Amino acid sequence: MDKADEERFFETFKSIIDSVVAEKRQNPKWQKTLDSFNATVQFKLRIDKDTYFLCHLVANGGNYEMKKGPVKKFDLELAATPEDLMNFANRTYSTTTMIMKKNVHGQKRLQIKKGGRNLGKLLTLSKLLVLE
Repeated sequence: MDKADEERFFETFKSIIDSVVAEKRQNPKWQKTLDSFNATVQFKLRIDKDTYFLCHLVANGGNYEMKKGPVKKFDLELAATPEDLMNFANRTYSTTTMIMKKNVHGQKRLQIKKGGRNLGKLLTLSKLLVLE
């Protein structure tokens, strides 16, 4: 993947995450959750068998910012193919499907690596990513 493709891919992924957060902000019941969620989440997106694209989401005090590249210290790392993550966000795949079933590369659809004890953050993030 060349630099122009990486930039387009990142901008597309960033716009998806931004639109999900914007949609959640329109619902008053999500305001408190969005404002109180503080985490650094690294996304490890599998492009093909040997290629990954790394970006991270920094959520702090109601501000959400996507950045390119890896981050050294994170609360959670989510590894998935972009297609699986998209199907999870639009409710085609359930949380159980993402955790239990395998993707086209023979790995679990959603792999979770913790940077600490962050089960609550994982549950909150999974609710934030799924569109209602």
